[in-house]
Amino acid sequence: MIGGPVCEFGASLLDPAYACLDRYAKDCALTLPEIRLARFGSQSIAIGAAALVKHALLRPLEFRFYEQ
Repeated sequence: MIGGPVCEFGASLLDPAYACLDRYAKDCALTLPEIRLARFGSQSIAIGAAALVKHALLRPLEFRFYEQ
């Protein structure tokens, strides 16, 4: 998964990344992992941070008090 401002490069980034990973995968006899752009593109970092804060603030209270 590729996210953040790098998403704006699109195919000019994905094609070389795919070729590089393909070489590594073949050398290691592994299957090539899927490479995709994040759904929210260049905003994915900010949206992920906001989702983390929302999760921490809205989860049930008993989980907040017992964590160390």
